[in-house]
Amino acid sequence: MGQALEPTLEELRLDLAPRIAAAAAFDGWSDSAVDVAAAEIGTDPALARFLFQDGAMAMIAAWSETITLQMKQALPAAQLSALPVRERIRRLV
Repeated sequence: MGQALEPTLEELRLDLAPRIAAAAAFDGWSDSAVDVAAAEIGTDPALARFLFQDGAMAMIAAWSETITLQMKQALPAAQLSALPVRERIRRLV
């Protein structure tokens, strides 16, 4: 069997983001929250901190990006485009 591929830095950033958000409830948007998230997935905390070296805004932006990706997966553009505007809004909210 082949070896599992290591995630890209972008994949790792998006994997950490929701975990950082959950930890931020206790630790704030801080390196401590990043360390907790890194421990959850078994990633080097120094690498995780590197990915979020721009601080809280980088953490929040990544978290927001994961939410956007989840919404796009839940309601693909092709599915939404067939709906009237009012129904699009209702489903997205």
